[in-house]
Formats: sequence, C-alpha cells, structure tokens
Amino acid sequence: MGHPMQLSNTKPKIVRVRDYVLGELANGSLSDGDALPSVSELAKKLEVGAHSVREAIGELDRSGIVQRIQGKGTFVSQQRGADADPGKKLSVYALVLPEKILSGLYPSVIRGFGQEARASRREPLMAETQGDLGAQGDVMLRLLSRKVSGVAIVPAYEPMPDHQLEVLQEHNIPVVFCHRHTARLDAPLVTWSGEQVGRIAAETLADLGHTRIALLSSALCDPVPDYVQGMRSELSSRGIAFSDQQVVVGKKTLHHSTEQDWKELLSFVLDAPDRATAVFCADDFISEHLYLAAMDRRIRVPEDLTIVGFGPKWRDGAMRNRLAAVCIDEVELGCQTVRLLNEMQKGIRPINSNEVVTMPLGLFEGSSLGPPAP
Repeated sequence: MGHPMQLSNTKPKIVRVRDYVLGELANGSLSDGDALPSVSELAKKLEVGAHSVREAIGELDRSGIVQRIQGKGTFVSQQRGADADPGKKLSVYALVLPEKILSGLYPSVIRGFGQEARASRREPLMAETQGDLGAQGDVMLRLLSRKVSGVAIVPAYEPMPDHQLEVLQEHNIPVVFCHRHTARLDAPLVTWSGEQVGRIAAETLADLGHTRIALLSSALCDPVPDYVQGMRSELSSRGIAFSDQQVVVGKKTLHHSTEQDWKELLSFVLDAPDRATAVFCADDFISEHLYLAAMDRRIRVPEDLTIVGFGPKWRDGAMRNRLAAVCIDEVELGCQTVRLLNEMQKGIRPINSNEVVTMPLGLFEGSSLGPPAP
C-alpha cells in the first residue's frame, strides 16, 4: 500500500489516526471506494487505542471523507472531490464564518470576498460553524475533502487546535484568518485595531462633553478587552475616569443571548440611578437593542442618551443609518483576504506567512450623537 505518511508521536492520538488516513489518500495508497484497514489493524499499526481510532474515523465520516457501512467496514467516500485526480483542486475559495451570516459585519465581508473571488476566477463558497470548535474542525475536513483552493476563516473564539489549520496547510491549501487569529501556527491575519476603536469612540464622546461614559457588550470576548484599553487610555489622558464598573458585559455572545439576557443587560445600563449619558456598544446589534430599550423608557436619543456602536462602513437599514458607529470597511477586508490567498496560491507569499493587515477605521456620525443634557 505504498509508504505511509510519517507521523509525529507528539500529536494527539485521534489526530495521528486522521493524519495517517489523509496521508494515504494524498499519496494515492487509498483511492475512492477502497476499504480502510480494520480498527484493530489501525490501532496496532499506529500504536493507539481502538477508541481513538473509532473517534478519528467518526470525524472523517461526518466530514464525508470516509463512509462506514454496517457489517462491511469503512470505505473511502466515492464523492470526496470534483475529479478522480486526487491532486487536483477545485477553483473554489471558502469563507468560514462562526455565526449567523445575515447579521453584523458578515454581510459586508461576504460581499467583498465574493466580488474579489469571482474577479480572480474563483467560485466563493460559504460555510458556518456556529462558533463551535468541533463543528469548525468538521468544516475544515470537508473543505479538504472538496479540495478547495484556499480558505478564509473568522474562527471560533476558543483557541483553534493546531491540527485544524495544519491539515489544510500540509495539503498546500492556504488559510487566511479574518478579525482574529486563534491558532498557534502561523497564517496571515486581516483585522482591525480594537484599541484604536476604543480610542475613536472615547474621543468622539469626550469631545461632545460626556464624562459619564459606559461600554456595553454581550460578553467579554475578543476584541472587547482592547476596546476597554483604548477607551481607558483616551479618557484618562483627558482626566475622565473610566472604571471597571463602567464596563457592562453579559455572559453570552450576541447570537446566544436570550430575550431575558438582553433585558437584564440593558436594565443594568438604563435603569441605574447614575445612568451614563453616553454608551459605546461593541456591536451595531447591541446599539439597536439599546436604542429600542431607551425608547421604551422614554429616554430620548441623543437628547438624553448618546449611542455610538461598532460596525461596517456599509450602513444597511433605517436604524443603522440613524445610529453612530466606529466603522470598518468590511467589503475591502473581504477583498483583501482573497488577494492574500491568491498570493499564497502563486507562491508570492509563503503559506505560513505571519503578516497582519490592519484595516483603517472611520466614524459614521448618524443622528445618535449629542452633548449631555444640562
């Protein structure tokens, strides 16, 4: 069966099994429809337990790379890629997102990614992981199975296991991180400065005369700590206090927050006896919730409360056109990721480049900015 792929004993056992199977596929020792060795044979050959083999095979099965047939064994899937040629890649660039793709920054990223991919004669493909590491791993394996030419990913917040990136790079599939880099291994990143976002928000509010300022986020996840640092640095330089009590965060990410979560979070800001006169929201979605909750309480925006959020330069919808925001051109961010993939595909840039591209920021003033009430 040819020469097996050399495996490092320092890798987790499940990863060693998975990498062995993928290596056999890559070097042609296994082809579509071939039967895999039995669980006991793989366990003995790779010096791992049978449980590790079953878990690895289950992962490959969920990803469509192999197929388990009861009573017969495990076989290489007949539809792993577009062609019988095991080395040929599809002219496809995949964009992997962690959450609902119709909200927040993602529509703009999708727009830019798709435009630039098609201009590069690549078909754009979208995938979603719900921010789950296990689902993210399954998506990576499916993309490998489909032989895509490159992957851009907004990863889950939790650290990415090495093997999720490694399995693509080892097969010469370039990967570009968007927004945040959560892996230990090197790959390019296209992002923005969270600290600069905080500085712009604080500068805008302080210039209007506000001193009771709060930051509101659904959870204390990246890059919120950078927003806090930027705001604190800018406000302290002006002699304005910004304590931890002025940082209001919930316990769940945006799309996992329930209606009750929102009620409690917004009440903490709007019903406080010494309510802030200005609030920076970590996302446009939060700004919208805050605006509606303020209206319900007859708190006028901007006469009684100034709101500034963070979101894409492309302001879609009547409410977002009203709400001020620190803005990033996410359409251009999506375009930039494709350009990096193109450069790595052509060998202009190494596949393990650690370059960080920081996108410029701006301010959309809307109609939610005003001085504090006298």
